[in-house]
Amino acid sequence: MNVINSKVVKDANELTAMREFTRASNANVNNISFKTLAKTITLNNVSEVDFIGGADSKDIKTDIRITYDGGKVFNVSLKKPSFKAWESADSLIGDAVAEKILEYLLDEVNNPTSMIRSFKPVSYIQGGKVRYRIVKRSGNSITSVAFKCGTSDATRVIFGTDILGRGAVISNDFNSGSIINGQTLEINVSGIYQVLSEIPNSIFPYFQVNSVKETRNRYRFPGLRVEAKPLNALSNSIKIEIPLR
Repeated sequence: MNVINSKVVKDANELTAMREFTRASNANVNNISFKTLAKTITLNNVSEVDFIGGADSKDIKTDIRITYDGGKVFNVSLKKPSFKAWESADSLIGDAVAEKILEYLLDEVNNPTSMIRSFKPVSYIQGGKVRYRIVKRSGNSITSVAFKCGTSDATRVIFGTDILGRGAVISNDFNSGSIINGQTLEINVSGIYQVLSEIPNSIFPYFQVNSVKETRNRYRFPGLRVEAKPLNALSNSIKIEIPLR
């Protein structure tokens, strides 16, 4: 089993994982097994474990590419058990999802549509430029809004285009729970997710809109940022359970 670092890995969790796989490689291990209490995935005759560190293009989630059983490929998107985001703002800003959400919010700036909403976007001037923030309708304190992802959007932000049917999202910190059993590296992990139905409600993705000082899309929606976050990372957000699309 050859362990490769195709891209400079800086993430601490991936570096810890790399050390575990290197330890197994030095012990001439041939197989890898990912295990939870409910599920086990075993890859036999592993020839290569390639740490690609995530790709630069959108919708690519693979952090580790494992080649096994004569050339088959298993892609792993690695998440810490307490991860805070499914997809970063930089990759979301400017795409159809962010555009739809932000336009929905900003529509109220010029054409207020409903007093039922407990929040509203407002414009303000900073440094001679128009910016936006989201505030509570009662009291005008700054807040964030989180829209639950629909099925297709949730599948996209979790699995991208390279995990579904070709690998798994694996939640683990690799600090403990790995043993070498004969020719197999057995890794006890927090979660193994291969289809949307396996995603617990606690980490189901929401599109969260925050009021921030800096945002990548500062020309179109200055002051607002969209991120895909798990439910358990939405602190003090106003949650909208009906997806926008």
